[in-house]
Amino acid sequence: MKTLCWSTLLFIPLVLWGCSGDSRNGVVKRVVLPADEVHEGWYFASGDQVIIQGTVNGDVYVAGGMVQVDGIVNGDLLAAGGAVVINGRVSDDVRAAGGNVECNGSVGKNVTVAGGNVRLSRGAEVGGGVLAAGGDIRIGGIVHEQVMLTGGEAEIEGDVGGDVRFAGGGITTLPGASIRGDLRARLENPDRAQIAPGTVKGSVELTTERKEARGTIMGYSVMHFWFKILWALSLLVAAVVLILLFPRAAEDTGRVIWEHPWWSLLWGFVGIGVIPLAVVALCITVIGIPVGLMVLMLYFWALYLSQLALGIVFGQRVFMPGSTGTLLLAALAGIVLVQVLTFVPYLGMVVILAGVLLGLGGILEVVRGRLVPRESMSPPLA
Repeated sequence: MKTLCWSTLLFIPLVLWGCSGDSRNGVVKRVVLPADEVHEGWYFASGDQVIIQGTVNGDVYVAGGMVQVDGIVNGDLLAAGGAVVINGRVSDDVRAAGGNVECNGSVGKNVTVAGGNVRLSRGAEVGGGVLAAGGDIRIGGIVHEQVMLTGGEAEIEGDVGGDVRFAGGGITTLPGASIRGDLRARLENPDRAQIAPGTVKGSVELTTERKEARGTIMGYSVMHFWFKILWALSLLVAAVVLILLFPRAAEDTGRVIWEHPWWSLLWGFVGIGVIPLAVVALCITVIGIPVGLMVLMLYFWALYLSQLALGIVFGQRVFMPGSTGTLLLAALAGIVLVQVLTFVPYLGMVVILAGVLLGLGGILEVVRGRLVPRESMSPPLA
């Protein structure tokens, strides 16, 4: 079930892509950086398939149905997609999210990943630590620092230079594995821990997570349930105000997400990670504090408004907006549909996360379109 819920993160952009013009024409967008090519500076790419065979001297930001890195990245890698495979070398950090995430190469610093299935193969090497969340996690190869995991099942068969922390269903260490630090695991059932003798050099501590029975509504605590209801109502009110005041911006946001879901997902992924860092950098100096606080305020507003985006998109698919009134009704119906989906166990978390990433990405792309000439609004290939 947990594997399914993480994989469902890709359902929404895939559906939107399937409804776009390219899919109707049977066109598959494939972006490739050839093996003999060297790219200087930041590298951006989105498409159904994104393959990096060459060298990038800078950070890489990619999203797609399938993302594969066979070459060299001399910087950070941020990737989101149905499947993310790293066979090459990344000199700095890796941050990835997808249905399946697999690392067979080397990473100079840390790996942060969320996926339905997460694999660090025997041939992989991570110079820093690993932070992973997923339904099924396998840690092989060499991790020089600590490993922190949460998910359904975790299996360790490689060499971990530091401690291992786990929270979830069950954990297994296979013969031949080596954890040089301590192992701390919080499990639903202590019988779900299978620790092979001699695999943990430090101490082993297993704790059981005990849940107290409380009054619930549809599986949620009473307070959480009514908070979700009030949140949904606030989104409906915000949608009315936003569409009445800025109908063109709302329509453009839905159109961008609909026509370019992978590009929107990429922008959202980048925005989540880059904007907070930019705010911190601005606030280092006294002169930059006011600007940093203003950017932070706009960032939080964008995150809030991003929750409207999926409603607008799905609403547009049901009622093609011919006027502001039609767009408003379509958006309200779409928002109600999306909020109902958030009540579905497991799926709700995925819908919220997909909404934030796609919505924030769509907003950033529309803002970019307002700041640059109209003819340059189309997302570049790379």
